[in-house]
Amino acid sequence: MTNATNLDFTKLADWLEGRLPDVEAQAIQARLSSLPDDTLADIEWLRNFIQTSQSTVLAAPPPEVRTNLSQIFEQFAQDRRPPTLFQRLVATLSFDSHGQPGMAGVRSTATAETQRQIIYFTTMADIALNLQPQPNKQFIINGQVMPSIDMALDSFDVTLLRGDEELDLIRTDDLGEFSFGPISAGRYELIVAGQSFEALVALTI
Repeated sequence: MTNATNLDFTKLADWLEGRLPDVEAQAIQARLSSLPDDTLADIEWLRNFIQTSQSTVLAAPPPEVRTNLSQIFEQFAQDRRPPTLFQRLVATLSFDSHGQPGMAGVRSTATAETQRQIIYFTTMADIALNLQPQPNKQFIINGQVMPSIDMALDSFDVTLLRGDEELDLIRTDDLGEFSFGPISAGRYELIVAGQSFEALVALTI
């Protein structure tokens, strides 16, 4: 989600939502004609996401889904950190480029040859995922953690789980980004752990 222009995902979102100072916003506007195709694609996707999120009322997950996710989360976290020191959050799916916004852990999508962008919401951070198809029905997960509180972007540990199996663990970089894969289609969980919270993301590829 980053490129040679140094316009990362968060900077583009701030620009489209009018949060940047006038000088910075005008500088980005002046560079539009020279931006690479991947950055222009990010801009178009973000613009569609903002328009969709402004007009969408999200439904709460069914009680049985939330209970199941909470049990998975508790089992994972039980031997890792004292529960009194952390907020444990279940992320809510707020945008999926392969369909209308839905409920985390409920959606099942067909395999596609195009990239898929997904955004999850928690009260502490948003988690953006970009699923890139690979040969032999494999996928690479490129992600970015965008905290809504004052936290260093390179301070998050992200764990990839499939059922009870821990597949990989990675630390975010200085832009809050991480990557997993290639992996096959299936049901996965991501645990995004910061200094004061852990967030569970349920993902079906």
